[in-house]
Amino acid sequence: MIGRGEALEALRREVVGRQLEFATVIEVADGGPTGFLLHVRSGRRVHTHMLVVAADGSSLSLDHAIGEPLPVADTQLSAQGVRMWLIEQLDTGVLRWGQRVTLPQGGVAIDPMLAPAPASPWWVSPVPLDRPTGAGQRRLRRLARRRGRSHVTIIGGSIASEPDPALGGHLLDAGLDVRPGRAAKADGRLVQWLHLHLDDRGTPPPAGQLVASWRDESEDVVVLEHLEFEPSVPERAVEELVLAGVHAAADAGARVIEHRFDDVGQLQGDLPWQPEDGILRLRAADVP
Repeated sequence: MIGRGEALEALRREVVGRQLEFATVIEVADGGPTGFLLHVRSGRRVHTHMLVVAADGSSLSLDHAIGEPLPVADTQLSAQGVRMWLIEQLDTGVLRWGQRVTLPQGGVAIDPMLAPAPASPWWVSPVPLDRPTGAGQRRLRRLARRRGRSHVTIIGGSIASEPDPALGGHLLDAGLDVRPGRAAKADGRLVQWLHLHLDDRGTPPPAGQLVASWRDESEDVVVLEHLEFEPSVPERAVEELVLAGVHAAADAGARVIEHRFDDVGQLQGDLPWQPEDGILRLRAADVP
């Protein structure tokens, strides 16, 4: 049987200070009945997330990587399984979709073991800022001809890319305004340019976009400067688009996030925006 103390020390050796996909584990603490508490920093975010890893008897004897009991009571093997499980959770965005719980000692943590909210039909992702090189584009055209398609949507990591001088062309084709995103990129202010799709089947045209950029001459404030979406877009989809922009801003190291959008009702969600001189501001410390 694996003891709690030795499991904690093994987990610290395995994960503390390591970059696990999109985050770095800063500290692992014993949270008592709650389990082990992992302080995780995403990107350059000023304030860390906290993740819960169960530490009861059955969990300590579990290989988290495969969800099966360990073949032997091996502390190092247990810690390695937790690390592989964490990599998968972080890779699939647990810091955004993970269920939040209030800790007995105060504060809020993410418990990846809790079932996430039902998946929505829409999805949000960054607008590609690169395009395949000339040779890569010729290869894609050959692949398309072989497969009898007009285009290939998944290019794989083996095709070299270069900066795209005509960013957001697919957004322009869908009738969306690409000038704010292109200007922010050209000025070196762009934090994240996101697009919203209402259907996860095939490659539907984008139905909305959000541009988040640094405020002029500021290293602390990120502005959600351009939000645009079709009238048919559900309110929850708009909230998800804005939340993705807020998280991107916090991960970039912003201390304050702000916007001047008129249609505030669709942006509030559970975020504590505070009005100030016609601007709505949100402290990055309050981003869940």
